[in-house]
Amino acid sequence: MKTPIQCILVTSLVCLCIACEPPNEGAVLLDTPPITAPPTMTLSYVSAHLGNTWDCSQPGIRVGTQDERTRQASAAPSEEGFAGDCMENDCGAMNCEDGVVLLHLQNVGETSLSGLTVTDIQLLRLDGTELAFLPVKTVTLLSVERLSWTDSSETIAAGETANIRIEFKAPHSADLMDEQLLQLRIIAVSEEGADAELITPEVQVLPVIVT
Repeated sequence: MKTPIQCILVTSLVCLCIACEPPNEGAVLLDTPPITAPPTMTLSYVSAHLGNTWDCSQPGIRVGTQDERTRQASAAPSEEGFAGDCMENDCGAMNCEDGVVLLHLQNVGETSLSGLTVTDIQLLRLDGTELAFLPVKTVTLLSVERLSWTDSSETIAAGETANIRIEFKAPHSADLMDEQLLQLRIIAVSEEGADAELITPEVQVLPVIVT
C-alpha cells in the first residue's frame, strides 16, 4: 500500500511526463487573424459658397419645399431642373458660377481609403427643412502631406489628412431671394465602406453683383 507521499510523487511524475510529450505531428496549428478596426474617416468644414445663376443661360437647381416647388412648376414654363454648366457655357458672365465647398478629410482608421465618392449634397434651411439636392460635378483632393491636387481615386493612407474640393451645380438664385443663410448636408463614402456626414455652419446666399 502506497503512502500519501508516494501517491503525490507518482501523480507529479505522470503530469510531468504528459507535459513533456511532443505535440502530435498531424495536428494543425491555426493562426488567429488580427482584429482590424473598420475603416473610418471624419469630415470638418473649411469654407463654402452656393454659387450664382443670375446670368446663366440655364436655370439652376430649383429650390424649395415640395409645396413650393409644385407652385413654381405651375407658375413658370417647363424647364429642366439642372443648372447649365456655368463654367463651360457662361464663363464670361459675372453672375454665373457653380457652388463649391472645401472640407478637411482625415483617415482615422487603420487602413488606407480609396475611391472617395460624395453621394449627397443637400440644401437646408437653418431649421433643417430640406430644399434641394445639388448634383456633384467634381471632387478633387489635396493631400496635406504631399501638397498635390488629384482626383478622388487617390489613396488616403491611415492617419493622413486631405482637403476635399467639391464643385456642385448651383441652386437657382431667383428661388433664394427670401433666404439669407442656409446650410449644406454632405455625405461621403469610400470604396472600403468608410462613411462620414457633415452639416456645414451657416452659408450666406450670394447677392446679385451689379456690373
